[in-house]
Amino acid sequence: HTGSVWHCAISPDGSYILSASWDHSLKLWDALNGTLLTTFHVDNELTGCAWFPDQQHVLAFGGTAIYFLRLVR
Repeated sequence: HTGSVWHCAISPDGSYILSASWDHSLKLWDALNGTLLTTFHVDNELTGCAWFPDQQHVLAFGGTAIYFLRLVR
């Protein structure tokens, strides 16, 4: 991230971490080795994120927007 990280969320099985940042990005990390897996760029600063129990969907929010994303591996 190039801006402040406002929130992180760990996947239900503990394998992944999401980080939401003021720099308009949501990043997906491998929790076991710290590798950045992908970055989602959005239109607003992000102040929160969460996993759905199925581990295939995530939620990110900030500013005036809510983003629902489906992870495809």
